[in-house]
Amino acid sequence: MLFIVFLLFIYANLPDRVVISDNSINAPKLFLSKSDFFYYCLIIFLASNAIAFVFGKVFQSITVRPGAFFFSSELFKDHFTTWWGVFPAIMNLIFTFSLGFIAVFNNHDVEMIRSYSYLPYLGQFLVAGWIIALIVVLLKKDK
Repeated sequence: MLFIVFLLFIYANLPDRVVISDNSINAPKLFLSKSDFFYYCLIIFLASNAIAFVFGKVFQSITVRPGAFFFSSELFKDHFTTWWGVFPAIMNLIFTFSLGFIAVFNNHDVEMIRSYSYLPYLGQFLVAGWIIALIVVLLKKDK
């Protein structure tokens, strides 16, 4: 929901041609129209959340069988499905951070871009933490 509200707010303040990428001399290299940018963002958001939701439901529907390779206990299944359940939240935060950075990037205020240059890296740290959590869940599997 945060992403949708943020997308609507950003959409109102974007120029008609949204710069997605530039080259090494800060000349715009890739443009999208404002409406195309909005619909692409919305489609990517909805499709990725739908896919994550379906995978979550599939993981929840798998029956626990003692001695099975993966879901051998109810506790491990709960830990794994909880771990997977965090993925859509992380993904949505990454989308929101990216959207915020694109909004600042299209503002053309160099000082503002520098103060928000950390946004793309926050997503990488969130994914790294999520993967570390998977390792912890997998290490606790047999205990």
